[in-house]
Amino acid sequence: MQGTQNLKNDVQAICEQLGIDVHWYSVETCAVNWAHWKERKINVREIYNCGDYAAAFHEIGHVECDAGEKQQGVLLVLQECRAWQWAIDRRKDAFDSGAWQRIGNALDCYLRDCGIDEQKAPEQWKEIMQLVGSHSIYGVPSPGSLGRKKKKLG
Repeated sequence: MQGTQNLKNDVQAICEQLGIDVHWYSVETCAVNWAHWKERKINVREIYNCGDYAAAFHEIGHVECDAGEKQQGVLLVLQECRAWQWAIDRRKDAFDSGAWQRIGNALDCYLRDCGIDEQKAPEQWKEIMQLVGSHSIYGVPSPGSLGRKKKKLG
């Protein structure tokens, strides 16, 4: 994996090339990553690991792929998938297993937040999750596996 300064420089260079204004916030700040496609702006956390790098590219993907307001339900999941696919298409070889895990966790959260069962997830979601599973040494948690497990006694 490249050093974090090199990863940040790469994000900055792509943003400059695409005419996107990037604002960096520190990990101590209670901020969230966001993108505004119309104003061509992103707000992303300083790069501390490859997961932050992937998330920054995801936000750039929103600027490049979104053509309207934030969606709801399955349309939101598809909008998020398009942004992740944009990032994956451009930098998948630079992503480490932690970045892939972050992608998988984010994709799972979109489904959970929208109340969509994994079996009814859009095909693009399933395709990206297969990529995540093949790249992550940790495996991809399914929404059902995120609950607490009971210990077997004796």
